[in-house]
Amino acid sequence: MKKVFVVGSITTDLLFKADILEKKEEKGRWSLAHGGKYLVDKFKILHGGGGANAAVSLAKQGLDVWLMGRLGNDIFGKMARANLKKHHIKNTALKFMKNPSAVSAVIVDKSGDKTIFNYRSAADDFHISPKELKLLKKVNWLALFSCPKWEKEEKTAFLKKAHLLKKHVFLSLHGSEYKKGINYLKPYFKYTSILHLNAYELADLLGKNISEVNFYKENVSQILNIPLVLISHDSKGAYAHTVREIYYQTAIKPSRILDSTGAGDAFASGFLGHFAKTGDIRKALYFGAKNGSSVIKHYGAQVGLLK
Repeated sequence: MKKVFVVGSITTDLLFKADILEKKEEKGRWSLAHGGKYLVDKFKILHGGGGANAAVSLAKQGLDVWLMGRLGNDIFGKMARANLKKHHIKNTALKFMKNPSAVSAVIVDKSGDKTIFNYRSAADDFHISPKELKLLKKVNWLALFSCPKWEKEEKTAFLKKAHLLKKHVFLSLHGSEYKKGINYLKPYFKYTSILHLNAYELADLLGKNISEVNFYKENVSQILNIPLVLISHDSKGAYAHTVREIYYQTAIKPSRILDSTGAGDAFASGFLGHFAKTGDIRKALYFGAKNGSSVIKHYGAQVGLLK
């Protein structure tokens, strides 16, 4: 059984479904009245966070999963820990902190599009101890999801340690990090086996408008010197760039869309899990697309994850 050490956030998602929000079409943004009050049609308390979403997805696929994350010693933290335990995710690297748990308010409109207000708390407050380094030696993969506030030097050192131990490294950064450019992120890329980002993040990284990026011809694996670069592009499909070849996967249209939260995590973790087990890029792309399509048919980022 393949073993994966996931690092990332664990959040509680407070979902509000409201059909009364007005969208300004010229910018595609919701318009909220200053000081206004809105009645919503549906409310749910759900589990989320990039690290937790990926860990649950990988565990459902039959991988052995450890998750390094931070939880508050409050009701949300206890709920999140119980959820991880239910999915047989090992909690050796979980820590309760004095700060409150990370929480997101997810506002979903009638089309399933969402806006998220995220309170990260100390979700990225990672300090690597000998216990985590010992755990790293046991696994085949290190998978880092987001963690934008984790200190760059310590994050780089952990990636380097994984590389020196000959572990495969899967990296999916926060959108704000890609805006800092290639030179800022080079220390991470040096130790990365697979990089995942969406098409808009890639445009930010390359300093281009998205209309200027040719996903079929510009080989991002060669540009970034990373063995495999995974690019998701919403309903336009997904790409996997290797040094020698560019693969394409069409988007799989779901029968309905209730909530697009976690679609990117589902695609990335679906690809990673299948690729870790089979080494087959085409089949991994297809499973990742199926996983992402399945999630958005449900409310929440973990409910529709596939086995």
